[in-house]
Amino acid sequence: MQKKSYSFSEFGFSSQIIRDLVTNNTNINPFIDSFFSLAAFENQIKTKQFSDENRLILNAALLNQNKSIALTALSENNIELLKNKNTFTITTGHQLNFLTGPLYSIYKIIQVIIWTEKLNKTYPKQKFIPTFWMASEDHDFEEINHINLFNSKFEIEAENQSNFIAGKIKSTNFDAIETELLAKFSDEALKSKIKNFLSYYKDENLAHATRGLLNELFGAYGLVIIDGDDKNLKQLFSPVIKRELEESVTFKNVTQSNLELDKAGYHSQVFLRDCNLFYIEHETTRYRIIKTDNGFEINGNQFLNSELMDLANEFPERFSPNALMRPLYQETILPNLVYFGGGGEIAYWLQLKSLFNDLAIPFPLLRVRDSYVLLSENQIDLIDELAYSVLDLKQNIDDLTKAYVKEHSTSDISMNEEMQLFTQLKDKLSLKVESKDIGIQRFIEGELVKIENQLDKIEKKLIQNEKKSLEKSIKQIQRLKDKIYPKNGFQERFENFLHYVNNDKFIGDLKVIAEENLTEDPKVQTILI
Repeated sequence: MQKKSYSFSEFGFSSQIIRDLVTNNTNINPFIDSFFSLAAFENQIKTKQFSDENRLILNAALLNQNKSIALTALSENNIELLKNKNTFTITTGHQLNFLTGPLYSIYKIIQVIIWTEKLNKTYPKQKFIPTFWMASEDHDFEEINHINLFNSKFEIEAENQSNFIAGKIKSTNFDAIETELLAKFSDEALKSKIKNFLSYYKDENLAHATRGLLNELFGAYGLVIIDGDDKNLKQLFSPVIKRELEESVTFKNVTQSNLELDKAGYHSQVFLRDCNLFYIEHETTRYRIIKTDNGFEINGNQFLNSELMDLANEFPERFSPNALMRPLYQETILPNLVYFGGGGEIAYWLQLKSLFNDLAIPFPLLRVRDSYVLLSENQIDLIDELAYSVLDLKQNIDDLTKAYVKEHSTSDISMNEEMQLFTQLKDKLSLKVESKDIGIQRFIEGELVKIENQLDKIEKKLIQNEKKSLEKSIKQIQRLKDKIYPKNGFQERFENFLHYVNNDKFIGDLKVIAEENLTEDPKVQTILI
């Protein structure tokens, strides 16, 4: 059940460009084709052209990629539907975080699923498929190798992870991680569930593990999981790879877009390079392609332009797009209409409109994902009892405590009146010494600062003394803040779904709540779970 909803502007977490995007500010018009809305899909469907040949290649690639897992009948049917010209994908993506990583990766997938169902009802002549893009070619292992659970960090280790693409990495400390995680649970049924989730990682790389786990969690809703690290799909992307090598097409277009963004008062999200491709060696290790005066450099080795072009023609699967080019790859190989992502992700899509136009690739609709704050009934009741809101709890804990003590103290501990009198005294003394020499002025100013500091110390002592009688409530405030803003971050960027593993219907409950509160503009929603 949803308890409270906030706009992105109220919550103040996103950048200005994202707040302007979700409020349909006309300043964003040069960087998109259309603002996200249910009605906008009608034109997006007409705009997105995807050949029958590409559909067959996509279908074959998905069947091959998913052959090692037990797909649900709905996911299997969705893969088959992609061969039809009236079928389109609704896509989100994420890194291959251990055990799905922070909660927001779960939220992204749920929103793709519910919007797919909404679109299938709204546009019955078309079919829409919920799709998850595995960022298997990333190599930021430190970002994805851990989860936070019950105030502990569980971190998988791997050999030779430097420059390894994430999809090929295997855990080298699986048994230790399994033992540590299971020790956090006493109930045997919960231990069994955790062991099942972990089983996908035993002796398997992160791409295989992520695919298996997400299929278990979301296969019932027909989720289709795609890995861009695929020879046949890279073949479809080969023309874009070659234009990047020949013309620096990304640098040329995004440089101009960045200037326009700066002129509009926005900043660029992703660093731009002369060449925005990586090269994959031995199917496992990814190195940046650096443009030089005479050609290119890869891992210290020099290549002429012609040599790298020959490799692009013969082995396109060895070339990997960076963060800026990944959207181009996705939109080349999928009949996609919209991308759901976090504010940071969507911000760099807004750098790409000119590039999409140059490459004649239709630009998708963009939808910033919703955010959720998951609270128990007791926690929601406590927030109400304390007369706080989720927004109030964003404040510094010292400021929260100080304000609470002042408001609920049984004695007068405020120093406001004394400080007002002191301010008047300072003003009078300033007039007395206005015409005196600089030495006297500095002496008096120094003494006044000492007095002000002493008054501040007195107030802190009074507050500290009063805290003792309000200790229970202050601890409750601290626990609430730690729940919603752990380590001064945000719950969805810290907690893992295993925190709620005792709820067999956790995913289903979240989906129902998201459906009940479906809106075209994203929200931050407080939810009873």
